[in-house]
Amino acid sequence: MKPSYLASITVAAFLLSAPVAHADDTAAETKFKAAVEHFKAQDYALACPEFEESERLDPNPSTEYFLAKCAAQNKHPAQAWNLFKRAAAGIADPKQRAAAEQGATDLNSQVGLVTLVGTQPAPGLDVRLDGDAVTSQVLVGLPIAVEPGPHVLRATAPSRDEWKREFTIAKGESLSFTVPSLPSVEVATPVVTPPTNVDKPSVVPSVVTPPLPEDATSKRRHKRHVIAATTVGVGAVTIVVGGVFGFAARSKWADAEASCGGNVDTCTNATSFAKAQDDVNASRDAGLLSNLFVGVGTAAVVTGVVLWFTAPRAERSVIGWKMTPVVHPSTVGVTFGRGF
Repeated sequence: MKPSYLASITVAAFLLSAPVAHADDTAAETKFKAAVEHFKAQDYALACPEFEESERLDPNPSTEYFLAKCAAQNKHPAQAWNLFKRAAAGIADPKQRAAAEQGATDLNSQVGLVTLVGTQPAPGLDVRLDGDAVTSQVLVGLPIAVEPGPHVLRATAPSRDEWKREFTIAKGESLSFTVPSLPSVEVATPVVTPPTNVDKPSVVPSVVTPPLPEDATSKRRHKRHVIAATTVGVGAVTIVVGGVFGFAARSKWADAEASCGGNVDTCTNATSFAKAQDDVNASRDAGLLSNLFVGVGTAAVVTGVVLWFTAPRAERSVIGWKMTPVVHPSTVGVTFGRGF
């Protein structure tokens, strides 16, 4: 029987559509287990980077607990305290949660604790401690651990004055700050003076609607097109490789038929039959590879085409309209025109 050259599109499509999130979860679990083994062996130089990578792939309270231990081991007590508290808030097991809370308690004498509260936060309020955002702690009253020494608090909001506090904190000290609502910034209103001479036509400066700025849609569309074109290119190359294997399969089958005088099933010579069988096996192997490569390539091309035509549509730039009021003793009106 001759080998089949039908493309295995279903299998190829399944391979291409494997979820990335599952792979990330698996990789994070692998990194976590390896880091725990290094940690048990007190090899912190290997354990801590593994925990960081596992947390990047799949944030988890258990990983944050070990990262807190790493920070404490590396003499960063404030970072360790905050990580212990974050881990304790997310761990469900009572014993593990108690261990995380105890880890933070053991560091109380080595850090300073800052509490932020507010009564009427301004819309869009952004609070930063030494440049790091801490807006989530405002109004909640949760303490933040900082290293002993000088620090700077800043609070900003759109159209509001900035609030700033500089302070110094010692080991074991606790400070509390009330973040104000921030006063509004006064904006001067421009004064328009009407024309004094109406004997001659007066033209008020044109009001031009500026073009819409390019938004992120066009960037996403370009990125989707790059991915789509790459996918189609890879698929096309894969199909070519499958064609090469298909040609090899046909060639080997032709050799097998030649060894048996044109028909493999009626081959009577033992030597010719053995060589024909080798060629048949080689033809079948090449045929399977041809099916796989052609199937994967076809699925990749289809995926690329779908990605290309489902890319988000870019916003078109808009030419602003220009409106020019005209004042004359005998005529009052406006003129319209396009502007850039």
